[in-house]
Amino acid sequence: MIKDVMVCLNNKEGRESVMRAAVQLAENHSARLTGLYITVTDLPGLAPYGGISGEAVQHILDLEEQRAAEAETEFHTLTGSTLSETAWLKIDQYDEPLKMVSYTDILFTSQASYEPGTGRDRGRFLDNMILETGTPVVVVPLEWDSSSSLGTRVLLGWDESRESTRAMRDALPVLQAAAKTDIVTVNHHYDRDDELAKGVEISAYLSHRDVECQFYPAYTDDKRHTIGEVLLAHANEHGDDLIVIGGYGHTRLRELILGGVTRHLINHS
Repeated sequence: MIKDVMVCLNNKEGRESVMRAAVQLAENHSARLTGLYITVTDLPGLAPYGGISGEAVQHILDLEEQRAAEAETEFHTLTGSTLSETAWLKIDQYDEPLKMVSYTDILFTSQASYEPGTGRDRGRFLDNMILETGTPVVVVPLEWDSSSSLGTRVLLGWDESRESTRAMRDALPVLQAAAKTDIVTVNHHYDRDDELAKGVEISAYLSHRDVECQFYPAYTDDKRHTIGEVLLAHANEHGDDLIVIGGYGHTRLRELILGGVTRHLINHS
């Protein structure tokens, strides 16, 4: 059951798209929608570059307050006539904002980007959201068409890992509401018996929970197509409008150096 949806609005680029996506899911599940802005001043980060005047500090603080006010105005403008229950939350980066995310059922944020003039690395911010909150995160592509559906046909990337299992269970309310769920397992070699077992077990589990689903085995040798590319190709071919996977199944260092399914989907969706 999804009763609380939160949308992080720090990233100005793609803000309208991520808000409309969050509104759509909140409406579909009759959930409360909370807009979140995390004020980021990064004043300690300026210490290595020498002293900074009080006037400069105040200027940085004023700019951040202005950004937060703009985000709040956009949030209320877009949600005012669409949802019966909304809330706004502004919290400072030093007040453990990720803890607040623990008290929502699902978090929306926009695709990673670098914000010119702010020095902010959205990629690192998004990684922290996924790795540290323990809350399902929906990453909305910057160029997502806000007139499109969300969650009517879902792709579930399935490999029986801990992360994949957690993602599947967290997404159950969405899968149950979807018209169809494509279960896609990508293997590096063909094993008919293994695939058959995986397909039967996960399909039976979801069907027993009123999820309309179909199993699709896929293959890649990593020389032509990565797992992420295979999943995106399936989504495009079958008209899937939401991809559910377990985030960062390998160590964070390995993901950063070698890439991975999570990073590929975040960068290329």
